[in-house]
Amino acid sequence: MKRKTHPRSRPGRVREDPTQELRELRSLLKHVGDIILTVDRKGAILSINRTIRGLQVRNVLGSTLYDYTPPESHPKLKKVMEQVWRTGRPATYEIRGTGVKGRGSSWYETHVLPVRKGGRIVATRHFAKDITTRKCAEDALKESRQMLADILDSLQDGLLVADLATGEICDCNTAACRILGYSRKELLCLKPADLHPPQEHALLRREIDKIRSGKKTQPRAIRVKRKDGTIFYADFSSSAPTLLQGRMCAAAVFRDVTDRRTSEQALRESEMRYRAIVENAHDAIFLADTKTGIILEANKPASELLGIPVSKIKGMHQTQIHKPEDTKRYRQAFREHASGEKTGLLEALVVHRDGHQIPVEISAQVIELGDRRVMLGTFRDISERKKVELMKEDLIRDVSHGLQTPIAMAVMAYELCEKGILDEDMERIKIAQRIASKSIKKLRRDVSNILDAYAMDIRKERAPGRTRARPVSLGAVMNEVASELKPLLDEKQVSLKIKLVPDSCKVAMARHDIKLLMNNMVENAAKFTDRGSISVTSRRTSRSLYIRVKDTGCGMAAGELERTFERFYKRHPAVQGSGLGLWICKTVVELYGGGISAASPGAGKGTTITVRLPLKRSASSLGEKSSG
Repeated sequence: MKRKTHPRSRPGRVREDPTQELRELRSLLKHVGDIILTVDRKGAILSINRTIRGLQVRNVLGSTLYDYTPPESHPKLKKVMEQVWRTGRPATYEIRGTGVKGRGSSWYETHVLPVRKGGRIVATRHFAKDITTRKCAEDALKESRQMLADILDSLQDGLLVADLATGEICDCNTAACRILGYSRKELLCLKPADLHPPQEHALLRREIDKIRSGKKTQPRAIRVKRKDGTIFYADFSSSAPTLLQGRMCAAAVFRDVTDRRTSEQALRESEMRYRAIVENAHDAIFLADTKTGIILEANKPASELLGIPVSKIKGMHQTQIHKPEDTKRYRQAFREHASGEKTGLLEALVVHRDGHQIPVEISAQVIELGDRRVMLGTFRDISERKKVELMKEDLIRDVSHGLQTPIAMAVMAYELCEKGILDEDMERIKIAQRIASKSIKKLRRDVSNILDAYAMDIRKERAPGRTRARPVSLGAVMNEVASELKPLLDEKQVSLKIKLVPDSCKVAMARHDIKLLMNNMVENAAKFTDRGSISVTSRRTSRSLYIRVKDTGCGMAAGELERTFERFYKRHPAVQGSGLGLWICKTVVELYGGGISAASPGAGKGTTITVRLPLKRSASSLGEKSSG
């Protein structure tokens, strides 16, 4: 029988020292990162591999876990330990350690295992891992999340987060619930399409497809349906896809813009009414920024006033519509009206594109247009009013100018007659009578000329080129003129010869006008002719009718011919007459679209006045008359 050999006595094997192994194990445990404690049922620490800084192992042994944890966590700690002792199963808990004498604070994640001996639990072993850094990060993240949640819930705009894979709403804020009328729980059971009427579903799908593909979406207004079925408009803006809790999601922020759209619609309607009023106004209207003076808007009459398209008027400075030398004046006036220092009407001159100036009356007021203050300027063309004022001034001047000589002669005749009566000198009385008679006739002619001239001014300004005409016999008119001027012609010993072409005897003019024209032409010729003759002839071409009055009088030099049709022009102050005769002739002819000219071979060789009247005007006038 072989002899059994004990394993420890086998050849080649070194006998191990259990004491050495225990020392090595303890040394290893000291360098383990976790704190390993053996604790009895009451929490007393039986062993520990290492301690926290500031404590000695010998000081820790015999103390309890409760000495190093805050009082509020004791129930939790006791419950876990009792659970392990009772069930024999491992447990894990997180707890905050208070450190040495309550100084410092660290978090630990502790795994608790039962220690058995002879089949029963004699202690528990605690493996505590320092998780302070992780716990601080988690707390910071929790605080950040809570802060973000508080901010999102405080927003007045609604926020919805949808899962792009399932299309379900996975989060929302308080404002979204309030605006849509749903509870948070109800919203999280819906899909985005449930919040919109069917008419918007196609647009919604396109926007979601864009978000999924990573394309940029633009904020847009879209109709939204509340829980109660009412529809409102909201401005939606979406975020790019974001990974949230393992799901690809997108957030959408929306705002109820029903009130804004209602206001915008009312504003658009108001602007349309305003634009209709502005565009149909007869006066020119400009809108300019009160701060910069830049013209923002203008209407069609403004374009017509300046001769510039509206598109080019926009962007001009308000001073650019006036003369450059008046820039400072109108800039100051604009500032005073904008600040309210000055109110009322302002008369000014604006410059047309062709350079001529137009007098205007400006009414200015500041109005609110959107978010800016603008100056509304209404420009009324007062050219006609200014011309009427000038005509009134001319009338007063004409009357005073034309009546001075005949009145002076009448006064002289009165004084001469008075002396003749006192001296019983009949010859002197007769001379005074002749002077008075001549003065009265001249006064009558001059007053008539002045009134005719004033009437011509009014007709020329009110209806240029619109004078009504009817066929008038030129021969009959000339017979009347010859009869009325016979005393003057006899006095001057001048013969009047009338030779009219038969086919030109009908003139398409108002009878008063043709008579006024011929009377002034013949009278003017008689005035400067002594012991001579005056001839009146006519001829017709394909386009015009010509009437010529030729005299054998004193004639005119070249310099005089240029001025002969000027208002109040007289060769010499001593010359009788108002100086209006030929000016009236020129005005009458121009009213009918014709022309007038004067010619003279020279001094002492007579003068010829030629009138040209367009046949086209005459024919159309005759046609209108006959058709009526």
